[in-house]
Amino acid sequence: MLTILEAFLLSFIISIILSRGLGYASLMLRFTPLMMGFMTGIILNDIPNALKISALIQLLYLGVLAPGGVMRSEPAVAVSFAIPIILLANVDTRLSVIIAFLFGIIGGVIYPYRIKLNSIIIRLTEKYIDEGNENGLFRSIILFPVLSSLMLFIPIFFLLYWLFIPLFVGLLQYLSTTVIYSSLVIISSALTLVGFALSIHVIGKSSQIYFFVGSFIIALAFSINIFVYALIGLIVSILFVFYKEKRLN
Repeated sequence: MLTILEAFLLSFIISIILSRGLGYASLMLRFTPLMMGFMTGIILNDIPNALKISALIQLLYLGVLAPGGVMRSEPAVAVSFAIPIILLANVDTRLSVIIAFLFGIIGGVIYPYRIKLNSIIIRLTEKYIDEGNENGLFRSIILFPVLSSLMLFIPIFFLLYWLFIPLFVGLLQYLSTTVIYSSLVIISSALTLVGFALSIHVIGKSSQIYFFVGSFIIALAFSINIFVYALIGLIVSILFVFYKEKRLN
């Protein structure tokens, strides 16, 4: 099972990320399973397997965007639970997707409480604005929200890592001896199609379908290095934006 140190480090890292304490870097860690998988692998001292598992979970969250506000599922939370559970249970890595799906929803339930705390702290911000207190504004805008988030998230996630992970490990080990196991693997594998469906839905929009069709034809017609593809895509995108802005003006 996880040691107390591992449970604490995981809870501390995920709390820092959800608190937005790292600025824009928090967004990359929060919404990119591979990034959080790398961090989890460092803590568990098993980076290769952690990245293999997080790559599968990345498929689940393909096409997921962060427009602002509360998300129904938290990718970073999902990965931070799925990796230790799969590694400790020593089961098929494909099951990580369904585990990530469940714990991602739990993360989505917990995260809004941070916003409730911030709504209380903002009253201090209004007070400091009236007073013209610059130090007070720094504390109420940056310091207090981060500290309050850490005080909220660290105990909750520590208990979840410490108590829930052993339960799920035991459950998976038990199910691996039953006929249900193979069905769960199939269901878990099918969940990755959700990510592909979201991506195709975005690509299929009328404003973007030309890029998709064009890149498909180029890929069929030429054998070009992926870096060259990226440069072509960048150039075409820039020209498209300039042309569109010129038409609007």
